[in-house]
Amino acid sequence: MATNQIEDDEHKPTNEFKDHQKLPSGTKIYVEFKMGINNQRNEENCKKTEKEGNAWFSISNKAWGFPYFIKLPDLESKDGHGLIVNDRVVVEAEITSMSMTKDLSQPNC
Repeated sequence: MATNQIEDDEHKPTNEFKDHQKLPSGTKIYVEFKMGINNQRNEENCKKTEKEGNAWFSISNKAWGFPYFIKLPDLESKDGHGLIVNDRVVVEAEITSMSMTKDLSQPNC
């Protein structure tokens, strides 16, 4: 199961594979995804910012994030154009492709 969160100190979404301990040794999961922050103020253009990414998750690599996602002033603009409305921001994540593989070079334990 993947979860998404916004780290308050850096304002960037991350993906974390919560059940990584349950993966068999040598197993990796490849995920392609889209993440976006909804523009709650503008119905015509529902996404203010959206990025696509991909990542490999495994026992040793359980999290991945964008080093940069959105400028803080764009997120919390005080002029009525920010993405925070009533102390709330809406983040969407869509998994577009997912596959699992096992490293065959590792001994079978």
